[in-house]
Amino acid sequence: MGQGAYKITDAEGIDEIRALDLNGKLLKYEKADHQIDFVFKLEAIPSGVVLFEVKNKLGSLPC
Repeated sequence: MGQGAYKITDAEGIDEIRALDLNGKLLKYEKADHQIDFVFKLEAIPSGVVLFEVKNKLGSLPC
């Protein structure tokens, strides 16, 4: 089971970030509120893989 902390740095201009598992299940959601860094502490991820989707004023972009 994968678990750990994932850090997204230099997030200027990002309005929100979603962490998803491989099935598209939402693991965590963060609204920006002018943050520079995001840290996601996630537990019990069966695949050990996390997909991040970021959204800004221009729309969504998976990373």
